[in-house]
Amino acid sequence: MEDYSVFRCEVLPELTRKINPNFIYNRFDLWELHSSEMEVSLWCYKDQENEIYFETLVSGLEAKLGLWLVFLNRRILARIIKKIFITFPSINKIIIDNALAPAFAQYISRNHFHIELPETEAELEQRLSSKGRYNIRREKRILREKLGGYKINHYHSLALEAEDAWSFYFEMKRKTYGNVYGIGIVEYCRKYHVSDVYTLTVGDNNRLASVFLSCEQCPIVYLENLTYDLELAEYSPGQILYDEYLRRLIAEKAQGVFLLGGDYSYKKRYGSIENRIYNCIVYRSQYINSIKWAKRKVRNLGHIMKEKLRSWNGHGQAT
Repeated sequence: MEDYSVFRCEVLPELTRKINPNFIYNRFDLWELHSSEMEVSLWCYKDQENEIYFETLVSGLEAKLGLWLVFLNRRILARIIKKIFITFPSINKIIIDNALAPAFAQYISRNHFHIELPETEAELEQRLSSKGRYNIRREKRILREKLGGYKINHYHSLALEAEDAWSFYFEMKRKTYGNVYGIGIVEYCRKYHVSDVYTLTVGDNNRLASVFLSCEQCPIVYLENLTYDLELAEYSPGQILYDEYLRRLIAEKAQGVFLLGGDYSYKKRYGSIENRIYNCIVYRSQYINSIKWAKRKVRNLGHIMKEKLRSWNGHGQAT
């Protein structure tokens, strides 16, 4: 007799609140779905020791599992995967992103940072070294003295007031990385679930110095992306905005911030926690699993080298 169960639940607020960690990439029910063919389901895995709620998103021939920063051992993952394949006979693959344990031998691994936010700003400050606290106060003072002060602005991502920030963001990404997204603001927000925009402006003319894009639909926030004016890098506009951003999230009673991975120095501050995460695509056919995994491994090595080159060149840092 089986000592566990994997079953589908009705998507109800009292059950979706049990999804942990509760943030946008584990909450497909909050996504603006692009097609009537997409189906969101809430599931529960239960055994003698565990009761785990998670969502699935089925689209066409694939299913995605909302297990970002969830720890499940291989046996539990295998049980869940088996159940999803049985329930949805039309799908040929299941995607698992950023789980805390690998599903099978064929996985791609990288690092991941997150911050569990304290209740007060004073507690946040204490997570910095005395030198770190001095530096952030000094950087803010220099901005006031040399550039005539600064302002922190917070907008809804689709507000008219945020349009200049978006233009700045797209232009800076083009200059620093050569990124040309080829999509507008609305499509970008829908694709990456950006809900809020934060900016740091300096001087009497409110020159844009840094922009943060944030996903704040859930108790845990996701810092989706950021950029800053390279001409003002010596004044650390990204670091100052990051400090103010965390303070505002504390004021709003956010539980935490997910930062994804990389080797950027700003992600290692404020008591951040670094984990090893695992991405996996599981196919019905084990032969296809092996071939696809090998191809993804090669692509991932290229991605890692690109990230290292960016770090060596000083790109992507919140200075």
